[in-house]
Amino acid sequence: MNTKTIFLAFIAFFSFTACQNTPESAPADMSIQATEDGKVLLRFKPQAGETMRMLMEINSQGSEIGDSKFALNFALNALGRQDSLYSYELDIERARLNTNLSGFKVDYDSNLPARGMAEAIDQQIRPFIDNNIAMLMNDRAQIQQIDSESFGQNMHMTQVDFNNMSIPLPTQPVGVGDTWTASHQKDGESKDFEFRVARITQSEVFVEMLPINENLGDQEGNLSLTGSYVLDRNTGFTKTGEIKNQIQVMGQNINNTITFKQIN
Repeated sequence: MNTKTIFLAFIAFFSFTACQNTPESAPADMSIQATEDGKVLLRFKPQAGETMRMLMEINSQGSEIGDSKFALNFALNALGRQDSLYSYELDIERARLNTNLSGFKVDYDSNLPARGMAEAIDQQIRPFIDNNIAMLMNDRAQIQQIDSESFGQNMHMTQVDFNNMSIPLPTQPVGVGDTWTASHQKDGESKDFEFRVARITQSEVFVEMLPINENLGDQEGNLSLTGSYVLDRNTGFTKTGEIKNQIQVMGQNINNTITFKQIN
């Protein structure tokens, strides 16, 4: 498995947003508000000029392929609003990779000079650091448009890959125990996932994500996936989260644990 495949797999599972008790009241300027029937309306409402910095860490283990740890620091810059869409810029600030995949040990840090095997990794990752990604998102945290021109021939991450940065929010208000089903695009295929509100507090909404079983078990691709998210009620964006999944690459099973959090 080459370094580009590893990096793109990590980004694709990046993922990206989106709930025991009755919802507590929240300040009027919060994105996620309680409704009169005691539920909450999940919406993504960033403020122009705000920046959210995130840290994503991925630990991958494969019995024959090997282990790797990947860390990505990035900033999400809210530029403004265009009609009903929010304009965003994603700025990858730092990437680190420690791996012994297939017997090759590599320590890479984009903030340090690349030597040896790390040079090949830097050639693949550097375009993602040197060029920001412009995108438009709606208030349900779904990407509607993405500008990939700056990546040229190295740009293999399409709009459907970046949709994994956020979970599609429900159209109707939801309460604890409520579920909704929404589709994610992955490798050109639409896969359905079920989302369930686990808990709601004054400042946070806890969401669990489960796949629809018939969409898993592909010969190559996702074999299993579960996740949990904590939404910041102030912005409607992911505050912390964890995804556990098993994928199959070149006939080998790889177990991934992906964690992410705001580090503002």
